[in-house]
Amino acid sequence: MNAINLKPTSENSMEVVEDFVLNETQITRKVFRAIIVKNKKDATKPVREWIIHQRKRKNEEWEDLNPINLASLKAVEGIKLELKYEVVHKLLETFQTCEAIANEGIYKEPKELIVCEPGALLQIDGKRKHFIKKLIDQDYGNEVWEQLIESNPDLVSKLSYAKIQLDRKKN
Repeated sequence: MNAINLKPTSENSMEVVEDFVLNETQITRKVFRAIIVKNKKDATKPVREWIIHQRKRKNEEWEDLNPINLASLKAVEGIKLELKYEVVHKLLETFQTCEAIANEGIYKEPKELIVCEPGALLQIDGKRKHFIKKLIDQDYGNEVWEQLIESNPDLVSKLSYAKIQLDRKKN
C-alpha cells in the first residue's frame, strides 16, 4: 500500500505532494510530478504532469535540473530521452493512479489517500463501523470474535495473519 498526499492549491486544483520516482541511480533520478485539475476546457484531461530529471546534491537532497526550453532549439537540434520498459510501465501505472484520484474531484482540505490492490482493504460504511465500535467499547469483543469464528473462520484467519504481518513490519 502506498500513501499519496494531496494539497489543495486552488478551488480547481490540488498538488500531489510527493513526486513518483520512475527510476533512480545513486546520483540521478527521473520523477513524475502531477497536479490534479478541474479542466474547464477539457474535462477528459484532469491531470497536468511533468517528467523531471533530478540530481542529488551534496546534502543528499534531490534537486530539479534546469529545464531546456524545446522551443529554443535550432532546427537541427533535439533531445533524446531513453525510457526503459520498467519506467514506462511505472509511468503508465502512476498516471492511471492520478487519473483515478482526479475522478474523485478536488478536495478542499489536505488529504492522504491509500492506494492498494482491489480487495486489500475492508470498507465499512459509517453505520456499520459505528455499530462494531460500539460493540467493542461495551466489552462484547469476545462475543464478536466467537461469532466471527463460527460464521466466517477464513476471515478470522486473514485478520490474524494481517495482524501478525503488521507487527512484523513494526519490528
